[in-house]
Amino acid sequence: MNEKDFKRYLTLYLDGELEGEEIVRFKEAVEETPAYRHQFQDEVKLHTLLREVVSEKIEERKISKTNPNVSRVRQPRPIPFATYIFSSVAAILIVGFYVGTYFINKPVPFGHCAQVPGEGAHVVMRDTKSIQLTKGLKLLPSDKIISEGAGGILISLNDGSTISLEKDTQVVLLDNEESDISLLKGEVLLEVSKRKVGKGPFKVKTTDSVLTVLGTVFSVKAKEDGFTKLDVYEGRVEVNRLRDSKKVQVTANQSVLSSDENLSIFSIGENKQSKVMTVLPTDDLSVENKRVKNDQYLKVVKSSRVIYLKFDVSGFGAVKKAVLYLTQKEDPGSGTLSFYLGDHTNWTENTRKSQGLPKRSLLLNRQTGSVMNNKTIEVDLSKGIKGDGVYTVIVTLNKSDAHDIWFSSKEGTHPPRLQLTR
Repeated sequence: MNEKDFKRYLTLYLDGELEGEEIVRFKEAVEETPAYRHQFQDEVKLHTLLREVVSEKIEERKISKTNPNVSRVRQPRPIPFATYIFSSVAAILIVGFYVGTYFINKPVPFGHCAQVPGEGAHVVMRDTKSIQLTKGLKLLPSDKIISEGAGGILISLNDGSTISLEKDTQVVLLDNEESDISLLKGEVLLEVSKRKVGKGPFKVKTTDSVLTVLGTVFSVKAKEDGFTKLDVYEGRVEVNRLRDSKKVQVTANQSVLSSDENLSIFSIGENKQSKVMTVLPTDDLSVENKRVKNDQYLKVVKSSRVIYLKFDVSGFGAVKKAVLYLTQKEDPGSGTLSFYLGDHTNWTENTRKSQGLPKRSLLLNRQTGSVMNNKTIEVDLSKGIKGDGVYTVIVTLNKSDAHDIWFSSKEGTHPPRLQLTR
């Protein structure tokens, strides 16, 4: 859809005159083109605000017509000064008590729903209650907003910021010191207003990252299994990846993927998501003298203990580069680590006996040196991992003067990771 057609469709949509296949085509254009999505969000917000102002003026006019000025009435006698003082104090105490009780017991609204589409199921989970999301509904801290099957929900926050929820999105309104919203899954487009003096920056928390807003307009996409994609249209946003505390600042017309090991910044128009993917092992264990160990550590010892890793690479296509990352935990060591491709993948980490585990076939790489506390090593395995499939990687330590090395397993704090690039 070209820009001229998009503007025509947008006008028809705002006027409620778009129907059938035209609605489908329009929404596809909004979802596929960041510039259209940004313009759509701005126009919807402006349209909503104008409708609210007009509605308020109409309501005021109705009230003025139904309550005309009454004739002049007799002036009441002056109230004695002492009585006036006593009554005023009593009234202040009574009103103060009820107002104080009201605000203590009732949370201050976080914002309100400015727009909600008619299609799909849209609810707010508040404590244990499920509330239908409707336009004008006051939203409170800790509310969980669930949009299923359709996008277009627009949330207006008290500070003037707006959040647009795309289809199949779940957001929790936090409004605390750590973050203002938690994006559980899906995609949101945010336009953040300038913060008041003394209030910290707006933050968005996903399953694997915390985003600190230093600018205004950006979108965030998150998956439940730990994947965050950030697109910044205006200003700056800082990304802090939780698992390794790595930080980058992303500026206008730039993107970043949390699954990218180096948090490399790229242009919004570049389809980086299809080029880089990080895979965690489906199974991992270590074997020492035929005894199988499956816990939070992967220990490799010269000639006696071996590490087995299994990775499922699906839906990625041809692999240009495959890099394995292992993080040392518990006990540092040194020596020559050898990395082999296993001759089969018919095993799981629940194996109790070493019989039947894969044997070494193709040598993929070797790395010699010391592995110190909390150090992450990276090993190129591109020689054996070429595309979609299931792979077994076997790690040994084979230098005569080597000391054992303990790595974190997938049950540990820093699981092994295989980063694929094409």
